[in-house]
Amino acid sequence: MGTVDVLELARIFGIKKFVYCSSGSVYGPRDDVPAETDPMSPGDLYGAAKASAEFFGLQYANEFGLDVRAARVYFAYGPGRFPSELYPLYAAVFGCLEGKTTIKLDAGAEQAVDFTYVKDIAHAMALIYEPPKVKYRQYNISSGVYYTIPELIDMASRCAGVSVEMEIGPGRIMPRGPSLDSTRLREELGFTPKYTFEEGVKEYAEWIRQMGK
Repeated sequence: MGTVDVLELARIFGIKKFVYCSSGSVYGPRDDVPAETDPMSPGDLYGAAKASAEFFGLQYANEFGLDVRAARVYFAYGPGRFPSELYPLYAAVFGCLEGKTTIKLDAGAEQAVDFTYVKDIAHAMALIYEPPKVKYRQYNISSGVYYTIPELIDMASRCAGVSVEMEIGPGRIMPRGPSLDSTRLREELGFTPKYTFEEGVKEYAEWIRQMGK
């Protein structure tokens, strides 16, 4: 309902453009890489909340002429939060940046994930916001590159300069596709990620060090 409150404030004060930070979770459980043309079918409460807010935004667009644009983000990482403050997948992949050297997950060895650096996401959000007009209401944001969880942990540990012992069970840790199709963002708005996973991890590690961790 917080999103509805902000939409209502935009209507009352005549704000014409509204970019909502949505999520790839609106696509629900799947094995492939969804595009914006795929229907929203959330499989958990978080995804349902994001999808609901998008639907409210569309109704404000239809009824009041508010220019609503939804940016669907997928697995953001980087400065702002410590890995230990986040849920297990983040703590597993990035925990080595805080000195964690033993990683144990009951599942996930076959899970592939596209982590996108926060500065690339911020850049994409600006591209979605800035044009006076855009072709679509929904845009996926992703780096377009994904790796398995063991590969991600290995790359992060090498960037951190530490050795990590992994014990990861078979299968997937969550029913999500590996990435999002961000063709709209790239072709219409010219988005190109500026950070590889390793480059983002190194900058994230430096932020953690500066914060005294």
